[in-house]
Amino acid sequence: MYRLSSTKELVVFHKQEPSRLAILYGGLKYSPDLPEMVAESNKYEYEKISNYITRRGYQTDITDRNGWQFLKGTKPEVDQISRLMKDRNYQVTEYTGVTGNEESFKSLSGKKEGIIHIATHGFFLPIEESRKNPFMLQRMGDQQQERATVDPMLRSGLIMAGGNKAWLGEKIPENIEDGVLTAREISRMDLRGTDLVVLSACETGLGEVSSEGVFGLQRSFKQAGVRTLVMSLWEVSDQATRYMMSEFYSNLLSGKDKRTAFLEAKRKCKEKYTYPQYWAAFIMLD
Repeated sequence: MYRLSSTKELVVFHKQEPSRLAILYGGLKYSPDLPEMVAESNKYEYEKISNYITRRGYQTDITDRNGWQFLKGTKPEVDQISRLMKDRNYQVTEYTGVTGNEESFKSLSGKKEGIIHIATHGFFLPIEESRKNPFMLQRMGDQQQERATVDPMLRSGLIMAGGNKAWLGEKIPENIEDGVLTAREISRMDLRGTDLVVLSACETGLGEVSSEGVFGLQRSFKQAGVRTLVMSLWEVSDQATRYMMSEFYSNLLSGKDKRTAFLEAKRKCKEKYTYPQYWAAFIMLD
């Protein structure tokens, strides 16, 4: 089965020069000290706009009162992928710890990075849950909060380094990002030079279904111009995901096309982790 974001993909031929540039995110530090956040933010010189769009919520089943939890498997995952890529003469940039902030991702707009791999927390909030979200209630006025809870592009996103600060109610300087990267923000970027984005996170393929398609992270990356997405439809195992991603990139870098590399990685993961909950969540979308 081939999943397409739009029927236009049936007739559009995408000719894209292969790129050996790759960006990897993993082992992100969600609760750095504020001076660290400011120092990392100051490394980037794009225009930063402080408004309600960058301040989004959480998924209750993967957070607690201490905020988003560190994902132990993501750092080894990107380390392994990085080694595989470098052995194939890819130019790899790794963002880990506090360096994997929202600013670093937004700075990719307009660049031609062939592959972007993001191993972090992902979320999609139903309207009912977002309206009870204390973070959203605290950060927004009544009118803005109503708009945010209705718009699915503001209720889905990725948690970058430093994302716990705003979520836990700590004051953040207006000239830095809050670490919660929403689908709306991604949709405003220029990622037309990116052939493949892999969202190695929970529920990144979810969104609100309408007559115009699915509104969420998948729509945001396609609007930004990304050719192919790998996403998940439910919560994924840290260990099984690491194994599957390693198999996927081993196949891809050995010369197999994206879809063959992906399907073979799923089959390999199925052999090791029999139950569908471990391997069936991930889908590929063109």
